[in-house]
Amino acid sequence: GDRTPGLRTAADGSVTISMQTNSPGPDKESNWLPTPQGRFRPILRMYQPQKAILDGAYVLPAVRKVG
Repeated sequence: GDRTPGLRTAADGSVTISMQTNSPGPDKESNWLPTPQGRFRPILRMYQPQKAILDGAYVLPAVRKVG
């Protein structure tokens, strides 16, 4: 979440989350979401979403496999 201690954001305010089984290293763990081994299905839960989410004007970025 946005209140995670040490969460790192890019210059444009975006956040890159590493979803993987093993730690990406101590310097990147604040943006790490541990996952089980093998296939998994990420789910996004939103609390009090704004109008752009509700009316479909905002489209969530795709999850990309890297490496």
